[in-house]
Amino acid sequence: MTIHVEYDEDAHTNAFISLADAVEEAFPRVLVDGNDADVMARTVVGNEGPRTGAFEVTLEGGLGASGSEGGSGSVASSSLFSALKEGRPPTALEIIEALEREVDAATLGLEDGPAGDRCG
Repeated sequence: MTIHVEYDEDAHTNAFISLADAVEEAFPRVLVDGNDADVMARTVVGNEGPRTGAFEVTLEGGLGASGSEGGSGSVASSSLFSALKEGRPPTALEIIEALEREVDAATLGLEDGPAGDRCG
Protein backbone atom coordinates (compact mmCIF):
# COMPACT_ATOMS: atom_id res chain seq x y z
CA MET A 1 0.00 0.00 0.00
CA THR A 2 1.30 3.44 -0.89
CA ILE A 3 0.63 6.90 0.42
CA HIS A 4 1.41 9.52 -2.20
CA VAL A 5 2.24 13.07 -1.19
CA GLU A 6 2.26 15.89 -3.69
CA TYR A 7 4.23 18.57 -1.86
CA ASP A 8 5.71 21.97 -2.60
CA GLU A 9 9.42 21.19 -2.45
CA ASP A 10 10.36 24.80 -1.67
CA ALA A 11 8.01 25.03 1.32
CA HIS A 12 7.41 21.52 2.66
CA THR A 13 10.40 19.20 2.09
CA ASN A 14 11.17 18.85 5.80
CA ALA A 15 7.50 18.26 6.61
CA PHE A 16 7.36 15.53 3.93
CA ILE A 17 10.43 13.74 5.32
CA SER A 18 9.08 13.90 8.89
CA LEU A 19 5.67 12.63 7.81
CA ALA A 20 7.14 9.80 5.73
CA ASP A 21 9.38 8.68 8.59
CA ALA A 22 6.53 8.72 11.14
CA VAL A 23 4.02 6.88 8.93
CA GLU A 24 6.51 4.24 7.78
CA GLU A 25 7.60 3.68 11.39
CA ALA A 26 4.00 3.32 12.56
CA PHE A 27 2.98 1.12 9.61
CA PRO A 28 5.92 -0.84 8.14
CA ARG A 29 3.74 -2.16 5.28
CA VAL A 30 2.99 1.36 4.05
CA LEU A 31 5.29 3.13 1.60
CA VAL A 32 5.21 6.93 1.55
CA ASP A 33 6.13 8.30 -1.87
CA GLY A 34 6.49 11.95 -2.77
CA ASN A 35 5.95 13.83 -6.01
CA ASP A 36 5.67 10.69 -8.15
CA ALA A 37 5.33 11.80 -11.79
CA ASP A 38 2.85 9.04 -12.70
CA VAL A 39 0.54 9.82 -9.79
CA MET A 40 0.72 13.55 -10.36
CA ALA A 41 -0.08 13.05 -14.07
CA ARG A 42 -3.42 11.59 -12.94
CA THR A 43 -4.14 14.18 -10.27
CA VAL A 44 -2.50 17.52 -11.08
CA VAL A 45 -4.16 19.65 -13.74
CA GLY A 46 -1.70 20.31 -16.55
CA ASN A 47 0.91 17.96 -15.06
CA GLU A 48 3.25 20.86 -14.31
CA GLY A 49 4.65 19.34 -11.14
CA PRO A 50 3.80 20.03 -7.52
CA ARG A 51 1.53 23.00 -6.98
CA THR A 52 2.67 25.97 -4.88
CA GLY A 53 1.65 25.39 -1.26
CA ALA A 54 0.62 21.79 -1.93
CA PHE A 55 0.81 19.02 0.64
CA GLU A 56 -1.80 16.66 -0.75
CA VAL A 57 -1.83 13.23 0.90
CA THR A 58 -3.55 10.42 -1.00
CA LEU A 59 -3.94 6.72 -0.29
CA GLU A 60 -3.15 4.92 -3.56
CA GLY A 61 -4.64 1.45 -4.05
CA GLY A 62 -4.50 -1.07 -1.22
CA LEU A 63 -7.24 -2.68 0.82
CA GLY A 64 -9.67 -0.45 2.61
CA ALA A 65 -11.40 -1.06 5.92
CA SER A 66 -14.18 -2.77 4.01
CA GLY A 67 -11.72 -5.17 2.38
CA SER A 68 -12.36 -3.78 -1.09
CA GLU A 69 -9.62 -3.05 -3.56
CA GLY A 70 -9.54 -1.20 -6.85
CA GLY A 71 -10.21 -3.55 -9.77
CA SER A 72 -7.42 -4.75 -12.03
CA GLY A 73 -6.10 -1.96 -14.19
CA SER A 74 -7.65 0.71 -12.00
CA VAL A 75 -6.00 2.61 -9.20
CA ALA A 76 -8.30 3.34 -6.30
CA SER A 77 -7.29 6.42 -4.36
CA SER A 78 -8.70 8.49 -1.57
CA SER A 79 -7.63 11.82 -0.19
CA LEU A 80 -6.35 11.75 3.38
CA PHE A 81 -5.44 15.46 3.62
CA SER A 82 -5.23 18.59 1.47
CA ALA A 83 -3.09 21.55 2.47
CA LEU A 84 -4.62 23.48 -0.42
CA LYS A 85 -8.00 23.14 1.32
CA GLU A 86 -6.83 23.34 4.95
CA GLY A 87 -4.20 26.06 4.48
CA ARG A 88 -1.45 24.08 6.24
CA PRO A 89 0.39 20.77 6.01
CA PRO A 90 -0.91 17.90 8.15
CA THR A 91 0.63 16.56 11.30
CA ALA A 92 1.87 12.98 11.23
CA LEU A 93 -0.80 12.11 13.81
CA GLU A 94 -3.57 13.36 11.48
CA ILE A 95 -2.33 11.07 8.70
CA ILE A 96 -1.85 8.09 11.02
CA GLU A 97 -5.41 8.53 12.34
CA ALA A 98 -6.78 8.91 8.79
CA LEU A 99 -5.05 5.68 7.77
CA GLU A 100 -6.52 3.86 10.75
CA ARG A 101 -10.00 5.03 9.69
CA GLU A 102 -9.52 4.10 6.03
CA VAL A 103 -7.55 0.83 6.17
CA ASP A 104 -8.04 -2.38 8.13
CA ALA A 105 -5.51 -3.30 10.84
CA ALA A 106 -4.23 -6.45 9.12
CA THR A 107 -3.33 -4.52 5.98
CA LEU A 108 -1.46 -1.96 8.07
CA GLY A 109 0.44 -4.75 9.82
CA LEU A 110 -1.35 -4.25 13.14
CA GLU A 111 -2.56 -7.79 13.65
CA ASP A 112 -1.65 -7.86 17.35
CA GLY A 113 -4.38 -6.37 19.54
CA PRO A 114 -7.76 -4.84 18.77
CA ALA A 115 -8.00 -3.02 15.43
CA GLY A 116 -9.91 -0.03 16.75
CA ASP A 117 -7.57 0.73 19.63
CA ARG A 118 -4.52 2.08 17.83
CA CYS A 119 -4.07 5.82 18.19
CA GLY A 120 -3.63 7.93 21.22
